[in-house]
Amino acid sequence: WGLTCDTYARGSAGVAAVTFVAEVNGYQYETLADAIAAAPNGEVVKLLKDTSDATFTVPEGVQLTLDLGGHELTMTGNTAVSDQAYAEGTAASLINRGTLTIQNGTIQGKTANTIINLGSLTLASNMNLITADLPGCAVINLGGSVTTSANVTNNVGDGIVTYGGTLNV
Repeated sequence: WGLTCDTYARGSAGVAAVTFVAEVNGYQYETLADAIAAAPNGEVVKLLKDTSDATFTVPEGVQLTLDLGGHELTMTGNTAVSDQAYAEGTAASLINRGTLTIQNGTIQGKTANTIINLGSLTLASNMNLITADLPGCAVINLGGSVTTSANVTNNVGDGIVTYGGTLNV
């Protein structure tokens, strides 16, 4: 779209105002999932405001940085994943199959599992990952690599659980 304002009105009557929540290279998007889907490999996706997003996936072969911009991202949905560690499947709000760095803000998980990593995940020291008071995990690493210096909090379940792969704290 190439729009650079926070809000614009569609149509001549100003009906259906749109608020942008994320930006990639100056292009703004209505949802974080749309921004991630449109981001070229190696780019930074920046959150523009506190927002909620049900789920999103970083595909295999894609390298992205999610800069939360000092904002809070609330994750509310689940995407199913099947793996040898979870033969009957499990689910989380954020599925990483690529190379993802998350920095500069807070992710608030409102489902049992917040992140499932099957790729390479880095949680920077200037971010917080907080999982809802439900049994589950903040991060499930299924054979990938997780590097973290972030504040990871789960009051009921586990912080980071790994099945194969590597964990660097």
